[in-house]
Amino acid sequence: MAGNQVIDWNDLPTSRQLREQIDHLDISADAKVILLRVSETTMDIGGRLVAIGRRIVAFALNLVRQFPNLAFCIIVAFVISALLTSIPLLGTLLGIFVTPLITAAGVGGGALLEIKDGDLRRRIDLLITEFEQILG
Repeated sequence: MAGNQVIDWNDLPTSRQLREQIDHLDISADAKVILLRVSETTMDIGGRLVAIGRRIVAFALNLVRQFPNLAFCIIVAFVISALLTSIPLLGTLLGIFVTPLITAAGVGGGALLEIKDGDLRRRIDLLITEFEQILG
């Protein structure tokens, strides 16, 4: 990854490297198959074939690797939201109002943990610098 970029889109893992990363994840075989299928998705953009799925999966794996606290808190928030919305009758109504709040709390709590324990502040500054360079 370049020193002045958050994500170097030109330095993506190869399909084989990504498959190996997915194979080493501690998740079910079904989830691995889904990730592999997503990673094989391509799109024709402006006459160029772009491996958009590989970019998305590589980005997601990179985020989880770089921000484990944030990823964990978001997953916990989604699980709690799913459990609340599964309550018969009341769950649908609760889900509409409570899911955004729980998700925001998960993101906020995870971000605070990353700022406290990780280098999120430096990465945010790099991202801001990147956007300033792009936008002029």
